[in-house]
Amino acid sequence: MPKPKPGRHASNGVSPRPTATGRGKPRTLEDAVVALASAGKLAEAGRCAIRAQRRAGLPVTYMDGDEIVTEYPDKRRVVLRTVTPPIYKIPKGVTKIRSA
Repeated sequence: MPKPKPGRHASNGVSPRPTATGRGKPRTLEDAVVALASAGKLAEAGRCAIRAQRRAGLPVTYMDGDEIVTEYPDKRRVVLRTVTPPIYKIPKGVTKIRSA
């Protein structure tokens, strides 16, 4: 029997579970968002997701200034709600991701 490749389990040849430390694919949605933001790819990933949703003929909901807006495939634009900006302080221990 051949030796398993480094970083793989001997029992089934499958890679070990990825971690949130940057090795392998992110485990959670939050890890994926942080990885994309850190790599400067978050905005492009968002644009790609919106394009795919529009191609599928689905409405897109987003925030435009202080309004939450839904835009339908027939170009209708519906303001769902106007919100006031929150007064938000970054909690201790949270790292702010720098924009590219």
